[in-house]
Amino acid sequence: MVGGFLVDDQERLSDEAVAPLREIFIYAQPPSVRTVGPGALDPDGQPWEVFQQDQTVNVDTTARGITLQLLPLAQYEGRTLLIHNTGGNTVTIKAYGSETFYDGSTQVLVTGNGATVPDHFRSNPYRITARKSQRRYRFTS
Repeated sequence: MVGGFLVDDQERLSDEAVAPLREIFIYAQPPSVRTVGPGALDPDGQPWEVFQQDQTVNVDTTARGITLQLLPLAQYEGRTLLIHNTGGNTVTIKAYGSETFYDGSTQVLVTGNGATVPDHFRSNPYRITARKSQRRYRFTS
């Protein structure tokens, strides 16, 4: 529960008994930031994949380019994902299976140290948003 109160010009607070209350829900898990790379494969010898709990993925491309596989739209629907390149090589982000990005492509390149998902019409940083109803990944600020 969150309650509001007022402060008048003489620095007096409103009475707590008449304060408006609002019930809000906060997810128990804090935002997750994970680093992948610099190896071409994860520690299990598999290609790097986005996890369902990921919100920000820092991709270490100091040694080589890294390919990152997205989850199916149905598993990540309604959430956003920031992918951040922390090296000088390229991050290749691949859509899952036959799913596509907003422009119909199946992969996006993030090039350069400090870069995020590019969009030529707006400024960085951009996030990937999963929209199952549209059957595409979108870029949102």
